[in-house]
Amino acid sequence: MNQNSNLQEEARVAREASKKLKRRMLIIVGAMVAFIIVAVPLINLLEGIENDRKNNVETVKPVRPLQDPYPPDYDANILKDPDYLELDRDFYLQDGNVTTVMDTNNLQKYDPAVLLLYKMVNAIIKGDADTYNDCFADVYYNSIGVNGTQNEPELPFTMQRVYDIRITKVRVESKTEDGKKYTEYLYGLEYKINRNDATFRTDIDHDASRIQYFRITDRESADVKIEFWRYE
Repeated sequence: MNQNSNLQEEARVAREASKKLKRRMLIIVGAMVAFIIVAVPLINLLEGIENDRKNNVETVKPVRPLQDPYPPDYDANILKDPDYLELDRDFYLQDGNVTTVMDTNNLQKYDPAVLLLYKMVNAIIKGDADTYNDCFADVYYNSIGVNGTQNEPELPFTMQRVYDIRITKVRVESKTEDGKKYTEYLYGLEYKINRNDATFRTDIDHDASRIQYFRITDRESADVKIEFWRYE
């Protein structure tokens, strides 16, 4: 009787061990699949950005006017509009699988690239073309766009009803060029524009978004600037 009990117990332990091994294998396989799903598009993105950089190609906004732009009003103050203020205007920061809300009362804890994109989006909201244009490096303005013309500063635009803002970290890397060290940041940025009037962006419809990837460096000066951007 004791021998049979021991055999049954050993069999039970073996079954439990087999089940645990199968669960572990499923977890490992699932993690590998998830990594491939995320890594392959990211690798393609980085290769595309590097190829464009080597070929001195900049991505510019395509000319695709909205079907029905909202009438522009250069005198309107959207920060006094309760309809706009009710929208989600938080900045969401994504780093891998972790998403947090940006603490705008403690900005010093964020890296310079995040602060630059924060500054740029706020300039878009305020209709501040000068501050927006100052976010870009000289090398950007000295580059030729895919349409064959020189990249130009943004023309004056209205206050933009920006919301659902997400900044995604892709890569931060230290580099050396001609003996000079600098930091290169690659971040994604997407947001929606409520009642898009086409004075700033013509490539997204009302309440739609399209992610942009920015290469930001401190190559030219102590302040980081955008050298390049492209769509996904």
